[in-house]
Amino acid sequence: MHENHEGFEYLYYVQEQDTFFKIMEMHKGRWQLKLHPANTASVHFWSKVISEYTDGRFELVEAYPGTEYDDGTLGDVYFFES
Repeated sequence: MHENHEGFEYLYYVQEQDTFFKIMEMHKGRWQLKLHPANTASVHFWSKVISEYTDGRFELVEAYPGTEYDDGTLGDVYFFES
């Protein structure tokens, strides 16, 4: 049962990654993506997907000024081009 769960997570990741790649190809340009650093699922997902999409050509600024969430945490922001 545990193997099925891991397989499902991998399949979900691949589908979401594919969707992201398609969107980037449809909307070429410079991008900024903000995320909450305490959202570990989001941090892991976006780190992997953006790194793969850009082949490591991105900038990540942690605690970016002016990106405060309701809880007071500053967002981390990815800068990259599609």
